[in-house]
Amino acid sequence: MEEEFASENKFLSTPANRRLRSWLIVGLSLGMPISLISPTGGKATNFAFSDIFMPVGVMLLVWYSMKGRLRLPRAGLFLLNFSCLFLSLISNSGIYAQGGGTPVMILEASKVLFLWVYFYMFVNLIQDEADFRLALKAWIISSIGQALLGIYGSIQFQRTGEFNMFANWFRAQGTLNDCNLYATFLTMSFFLTLLYRKLTRPAGRWTIVAMLLQVAGIFFSASRGGMLSLGVSLTLVAMITTSLKQKIIGGAVAAGALIILMSLPNLDAILGSNPVTERLTTTTVNLDDPEAVQRANMWNVAFEGFLTSPVLGLGPGNFGVVGAGLGEENRAYVHNTLLEILCGTGLLGFLSYVAFISTSLFGTIRAAFFGHERELRVAGGLVLGSFVALLLNGLTISVENFRGLWVIMALIVAHQSLFLTQRASQRVADLSLTPSARVSARTSGGLAAI
Repeated sequence: MEEEFASENKFLSTPANRRLRSWLIVGLSLGMPISLISPTGGKATNFAFSDIFMPVGVMLLVWYSMKGRLRLPRAGLFLLNFSCLFLSLISNSGIYAQGGGTPVMILEASKVLFLWVYFYMFVNLIQDEADFRLALKAWIISSIGQALLGIYGSIQFQRTGEFNMFANWFRAQGTLNDCNLYATFLTMSFFLTLLYRKLTRPAGRWTIVAMLLQVAGIFFSASRGGMLSLGVSLTLVAMITTSLKQKIIGGAVAAGALIILMSLPNLDAILGSNPVTERLTTTTVNLDDPEAVQRANMWNVAFEGFLTSPVLGLGPGNFGVVGAGLGEENRAYVHNTLLEILCGTGLLGFLSYVAFISTSLFGTIRAAFFGHERELRVAGGLVLGSFVALLLNGLTISVENFRGLWVIMALIVAHQSLFLTQRASQRVADLSLTPSARVSARTSGGLAAI
């Protein structure tokens, strides 16, 4: 067993293998948020700059397979998910015939397969803790670029009134082509930056600058969902990782800040002086609000579409068929990830996604809530915070085809393998040694290198 592990470690640690993995990790992470929207398929198709690295990544997976080193976690759930998708496509061939026929069906199937390849690429690229930290660092650097571009776009529009590609009117969007998705990406990045700081000593002051820019970018996006998800996710992480005394102090500080803010004179005039803060003040649960009515109409149509075919759905991307009366701008999108999946693939497809996500999150949830070591509990809480932020934002936008969802799932699986399973095995092995042997193993790098 030890010889087999040593052989695998030697294979994965060759200079050429490590350089290729590092190059792909950086390229995929930096290019992921640079996107282009094309009006092809059942609904618009999203292309990312990172997609240009896919051929090399696929060849690497093939090579790993030939060497017997390919990792395929959740392979059964992948087959289940793709089988449900295939059944949904075939059963709804008549609907697809109204909007493009077989080419559209092939494109929609290719999208899902493409995303699973992203997941397996990152799972296989991240072989050790150094790879994991590199993936986080590259993600953080990409978020800094996105934050700066979005802030620049928003300020430039507010100064000149001229449209630019980095903002939608005054709302920052970077190169993600959607203000709410931009805020989602930066919110996830905020927690991953905290995780990077936790895993890296010293982390560097640049990570503090990164978090400030991420929060500023979320603000300039004027995304009410983004602000809400950041606050809720931060509260969740604080509840998981802090002591009772810290919870009380944090709650008191937050309540005090809110009281001071609400007691400021001319608060409405101050908030109304800028379009970003003015938009944030329109957060409401009033169902008569025009934007709330618009979203409610889309959700109702999507749910009614699901009820017409609850088992297999109407086919991925076919919401545009049932939502044709909503207007050209909104008819292709449900703006709710759960309803998007239910309407497109029915209960079978929806449950396959739920099974994949829940089984992948189980170890992280257990570590975050029930872990005995505070370090692993905090790290688990931060990983969970990033996913919860994505999930909350996914209630008002559709993120199932967002590359970041599949990359974060790969990071969750890799985190469990590297920081939970292997370290638990290390502790068990360490306890079986005598005190002098433990010291010798650590100083020689034996156990510490596992």
